[in-house]
Amino acid sequence: MTTRKNTPRRRPSGRGPSRHQDGLFAELAHEFGGWLGALLNPIMWLIVLATALLIFIPVWMIDNLDVGSMGQSLILAGFILLLCLGTAAAVLFFGQATPAKARWIAGGLAVGGLAFSAFAFQADYSQRATTLFEVEVEGSAEAGAGGPPVRELSFAVEHPGVEHTLMFWPKAPGLADPTEDVVVRVELRDAEGVVVLEREENFWVRHLENGTEWSSASIGFTPGHAGPHTLLVTPVTPGIPLVHVRIEDPLKRDGERIPGY
Repeated sequence: MTTRKNTPRRRPSGRGPSRHQDGLFAELAHEFGGWLGALLNPIMWLIVLATALLIFIPVWMIDNLDVGSMGQSLILAGFILLLCLGTAAAVLFFGQATPAKARWIAGGLAVGGLAFSAFAFQADYSQRATTLFEVEVEGSAEAGAGGPPVRELSFAVEHPGVEHTLMFWPKAPGLADPTEDVVVRVELRDAEGVVVLEREENFWVRHLENGTEWSSASIGFTPGHAGPHTLLVTPVTPGIPLVHVRIEDPLKRDGERIPGY
């Protein structure tokens, strides 16, 4: 009877995984499982849905509450800050699998939210407070008999000798997308009928990711007298739905935007 010698099995060629690699893979799997569990948690999606619904609250408050320019800007800035802080709290709650990383992310959201809310307040308030006059006027009808309509607007200058800015652009309401360039003419007169500025502007269609819109125009002018002024807006091209007009006075501190802005 012959006996077989126990020969050691040959190890497959190549280097096997080290303990360091095993630990790294386990850590990555643990981290991925933690974040995946958070994404699949229904509570997380309820928080996301509630946040999306809360977005409409500051919009309603800005349009309906009489809190002045600074109050409206504070509402916007406060909402941005609360949104970032709420997101940071959610990261801490659902990131318990990786607490160190969750704390870093939450801290970044809190600091970034504070900085962004301060920037939003400054940018929004500077536009609201310096608004001297703003309106959206009816444009022009489709091509037909007669010349283009002239829309006459009146406002009062408060700080003569200071450069103001007239901004205007054609606008398509709702989800309509403009397809052709259009022309709008503006003429500004003081109380004595003297022409302060006159401009005919061509507005081209610019293409965005979600549609198209008309370009805008910005003209500087320096009124010589305080008091009533008249702005004549002429939508030259037929078929312009609306024309948005805004006049900015850099020294004004109690201006207000029209609803929706």
